[in-house]
Amino acid sequence: MDALLYTRVSTDEQVKFGLSLDAQKKDLEEYCKTNGLTVKKIYSDEGISGGSIKKRKAFQKMIAEAVPNDTILFTKLDRFSRNLLDANMVVKELEKKNVSIKAIHEDDIDTTTADGKFIFNLKLSLAEREREKTSERIHDVYVYSIKNGLSTSGSVPFGYKRVDKKYEIDTEKAPMIQELFNYYDKHQNIIGTLRWWNEKYPQYKMDASQLRKFRLSNTFYIGVHPSGLNDNFCEPIIEKEQFNRVNERLKKNIKHRKNNRIYLFSGIIVCAECGRRYGGQHNICRGHENYMYKCNNAHQNSLCSNKKMITEQVLEKRLLAMMEAKIGNPAVDVKVSPKLSPREKLQNAKNKASAKLTRLTELYVDGMLTRQEFDLKYKELQSDLQKINDKLESLQEPTAIKELRGTNFKELYAELSRENKQIFWHHFIRRIYFDGDNLDVIYY
Repeated sequence: MDALLYTRVSTDEQVKFGLSLDAQKKDLEEYCKTNGLTVKKIYSDEGISGGSIKKRKAFQKMIAEAVPNDTILFTKLDRFSRNLLDANMVVKELEKKNVSIKAIHEDDIDTTTADGKFIFNLKLSLAEREREKTSERIHDVYVYSIKNGLSTSGSVPFGYKRVDKKYEIDTEKAPMIQELFNYYDKHQNIIGTLRWWNEKYPQYKMDASQLRKFRLSNTFYIGVHPSGLNDNFCEPIIEKEQFNRVNERLKKNIKHRKNNRIYLFSGIIVCAECGRRYGGQHNICRGHENYMYKCNNAHQNSLCSNKKMITEQVLEKRLLAMMEAKIGNPAVDVKVSPKLSPREKLQNAKNKASAKLTRLTELYVDGMLTRQEFDLKYKELQSDLQKINDKLESLQEPTAIKELRGTNFKELYAELSRENKQIFWHHFIRRIYFDGDNLDVIYY
């Protein structure tokens, strides 16, 4: 029998408990060797929480690639999932494929029997409850720290230094910040201010985005924590009057296009590695205009390793092909904009049902319900969840694809002007994530 091995560890677990992917992998391989199983493939998600499957690319790939008679192995149930609803949906999908799952360190996890399913859901509910409690504790500590002027992250704003977990003014760098605000306040030009700063302080070079976000718009410099939880978080470097004046000007100092060039994907193509928007680049070669997109965080700031560029022509061709494939195959898995109101309503209903299911399990564990009472209510809630999930499945196709189905959109697209092509892409696509090779498209 073939086995698919799955390992997962979050960043916090690595730091606090020393958990590692290698240790899980070793245990799983030893189990396969002892039980005569053939390791077909190993899937690993590193630095990702088990609270949701949405961000676990390896997990999603494993579920998609599993075939009948495969067995998915993991060390403990919390490696598989800590979300009751997600886990049940996955198990239901795997049952359709005749794929079994097993936690090698938990013998009672067997979803092929009624008791096994009960234990499965019970343990998941407890894991989900613990995760939510941990999240609440972390939030309480976060709020307490901010209200008491204590730092909550490893980074310290330029111009300050950390002393006993509090921000104190750095007498060497604080005058630079005052000088920066004075320069912008006088000249009111973001590019000119950036050029002046980088020439005067090349050792602290930054880009326009950093200048806006981490310097001129940083409320730490007036003593206010960005969360809004403490207006006297630290000693201010800049007077509030000047800070407000500078930021009012920043709102008006919007970068205007210096020419008539139109970048089709400007604002919607994002680096999958660092999350920064791609910048456009233009050149003319042998009389032909060429448009390129690149991660400036990699090329200019050396803060990202994704240095691969993509031409607009290649990107356009790939996106047209992807849209054509989805229009021809409604069953293709696609991502849906969270702005769809029907989906939001269903998701809210699903969250409420999930909370009821968690509470039901807690009552049973605390001895407030009999097994018969639990089973009866459990079936009712599962039935409600099934109906909600069925409705959610009906919304899997993006509005964008529905609008284009039945049209010869490629021919129509070819006749559009560059300006209208830009409007076309911004109307149908919310975000394009590019990692240097692959495109991950989120449609409206």
